[in-house]
Amino acid sequence: THTAPALDFNGEIKLAVLGDSGEPYRMLWNVHAGKPQTEILEQIERANPDLVVHTGDLVYNHGEWENYDPLYFKPYGTLLARIPIYPCLGNHDIMTDHGAPYFANQFLPEVSERFPERYYSADYGNVHLISLDSSYLETLTNPEEKKEILSVEDAEAIRQEQIEWLREDLAATPKNQWIIVFFHHPLYSTARTPRTVQNRLDISHKDWLPLLEEAGVDLVLSGHEHLYERFHPILHGKRDDANGIPYVVTGGGGGDVREFEVPASELTALRVPMTHHFVLLTLKGEQLLLDAIDRDGKVIDSWERTRARTGASQE
Repeated sequence: THTAPALDFNGEIKLAVLGDSGEPYRMLWNVHAGKPQTEILEQIERANPDLVVHTGDLVYNHGEWENYDPLYFKPYGTLLARIPIYPCLGNHDIMTDHGAPYFANQFLPEVSERFPERYYSADYGNVHLISLDSSYLETLTNPEEKKEILSVEDAEAIRQEQIEWLREDLAATPKNQWIIVFFHHPLYSTARTPRTVQNRLDISHKDWLPLLEEAGVDLVLSGHEHLYERFHPILHGKRDDANGIPYVVTGGGGGDVREFEVPASELTALRVPMTHHFVLLTLKGEQLLLDAIDRDGKVIDSWERTRARTGASQE
C-alpha cells in the first residue's frame, strides 16, 4: 500500500506530469506500436516520483473499452501498483459511451452527485491537486458536432456546478498548501490559430481565470496540444513574475507530436514542438523545480520558483 504524507508535510514531493499518452501509434501496421509511450514511462520510472498527474486523453483513439488494457493498465501497471495516478478528463476520453470506460476504470473522489468523477480535488502532503473537467467546452462551442457525446444541457450544468465547487474548494484550501490545478484544454497556448479555439477560450477564461487568480494558484497544467509550452507567470492577461500564475502545456506523453501553427506569444517562455516528454515537478518547502524531460532523458526545460503567498520570484 501507498500512504500519502500528512497535510503539514514540508519535505520533498515529486510529481510526474504527462498528457495525451495512450496512443496505439498506428498499432495495426507499425511494429513500434506504443514505443514513445513506453520510453516516456521508462523515464518516469527513473525519476521515481511520489505520484503522477495526467492531463487527459489517456486512451486513443476514442477511449474505447478494449484499449484500456493495452494502452493504460499494461504500460502503467507498475506505477499503479506503487503510487497514485490523478487524471483529468480529455476530449478523447469521453468519445466512447459518454466516457463510461474512463469512469469505470478510475476510482476518483466523487464531489458531484449528478456528475461524479468529472472533477475533484485531492491532497498529497502539502500539495492540493484540483482536477477540472474542460470537455464540456467542446459541446458549448460546437454543439451540432459534439452534442451526441455530451448534451448541451449537461454541458451547461457541468459548467455551472463546477464553477461553484471550484470556488468553494479554493476558499477551503489552507494558504500554506501548494495549489496545482490541471485540466485538458489549455487556458493559454500558441499551438493553433486563434480562430480555431477562441470561443473555447472566451468561456474558460471567463469561468476560471478570476477564481484561479484570486486564490493565488501556484501552477496550472494542461494537455490537448501534443507539444510542450511554458508561459511566464500571468496575471490579468499580462506577464507578472511576482504574482502571476505559470501555465504549462504538456501533451507529449505518447501520442503523435505536432508543430506549432502560430508564432510564440510575448507571454511564452519556451516552446518545444515535435518532442515526446513528461514534466517532473519537485516541491520542497517553498521551492518548486520544474524539469521537462524527453524520451531520451534529456532535460528540455528547467525552471525554478520560490513561493510566497504575497509574491514570488523565479530564476
